[in-house]
Amino acid sequence: MDIEDENTRNTTRRLLLKQRLNDYLAELRKHEFPVVVYEENLNRLFRQEAQWIAAKTREMQANPERAKELIDGMRELVE
Repeated sequence: MDIEDENTRNTTRRLLLKQRLNDYLAELRKHEFPVVVYEENLNRLFRQEAQWIAAKTREMQANPERAKELIDGMRELVE
């Protein structure tokens, strides 16, 4: 990359700012604002997600043609 190139300078500036912000946030989390995990809430959210996945699995098993359509549509998006 050529440092004289404006795109290179802008990309480098963004990467530097992102790294500095990440470092700053990591320091805040370590010293100023420790992370607190509320296990009850986390477990509730995990259960809700598991129930949603189970319901979608049953729905797709009951309607395999619709499942195939959805999967084909997703493939088109990523290819």
